[in-house]
Amino acid sequence: MRAVIIDNESDARSYLKNLLEMFCPEVNVIGMADGVKTGILMVTEKQPDFVFLDVEMDDGTGFDLLKHFANNIFFKVIFSTAYDKYALRAIKLSAIDFLLKPVDPDELIEAVERVREQSSKEDEFLKLQALQTNIATDYGKRIVLKDQTNIYVVNIEDIMYCAGEGSYTTFYLVTEEQITISKNLKVYEKLLPDRQFFRVHTSYIVNLNKIKRITKGLQDIVVMNDNSEIPISVRRKADLIARIS
Repeated sequence: MRAVIIDNESDARSYLKNLLEMFCPEVNVIGMADGVKTGILMVTEKQPDFVFLDVEMDDGTGFDLLKHFANNIFFKVIFSTAYDKYALRAIKLSAIDFLLKPVDPDELIEAVERVREQSSKEDEFLKLQALQTNIATDYGKRIVLKDQTNIYVVNIEDIMYCAGEGSYTTFYLVTEEQITISKNLKVYEKLLPDRQFFRVHTSYIVNLNKIKRITKGLQDIVVMNDNSEIPISVRRKADLIARIS
C-alpha cells in the first residue's frame, strides 16, 4: 500500500514513518509534506492509496486539503490529531479512522488494518462528503452508519430514536427505515449531539425534536411523532422533563 504523510511537525512525520516501517511493513511511505499546499502537490503527484493527514497545520487544516479533492477522492484517509473535541466529533460522525497524538503503535496497526479492509472508494467518497458537511457545525449534521453490506449517510435530524440490544443498535428514521449496526448504544450516546438527543432508558435514545408527548402511568412513556412508545426509566425522568421544558 502506497501512503503519504502530511503533518506540519517534522518530528511527528518522522515518528509516524518509523512506526509504519516497524509495525506496518506492508505500508510504503512514498512521500511526506508539511502543510496543505505542499500536501495537495504531493498527493496529486504521488497518487497514494491513502493519506495520513494532520488536522491542524500552519497554512490551514486537513479538511481544507480534502476540499481540494472534493470531486475526486481517489485515496483513503487516516487522520492524526491532538485531542480536539470539535474535529473529533466531525471525524467520528463520518466514520473515518483517526489516530490521537502521540500515535500508539497498537492503534496504528488497527487503523491500517481497518483501512485495508474498507470497501470501495465510492464508500470512502460518501464518508468524506459527510465529513465536509459535519465540519460546518460544532455538532454535526450527518452520521455515517455501516453494516456488513452497506454504508448509509443519514441526516441526524432524520433519526427518530435509537434502540439498543446487546452489542447492536437499531436506528429508526422518520422515513420509517430501520438500520441495525453492530455497535452498542453507548457509542451513539457519546457521538450524537446531546443538545438534540437524550437517553431516556437503558435501551433507548430519543431525538428531543421528535417527541409528541409524555404519558404518565405505571410506566411513563415518551410518544414519538411516529407514535412509537418509548419507556422512560425512573431515574432519567426528571432530567428529560428539564431538557424539554
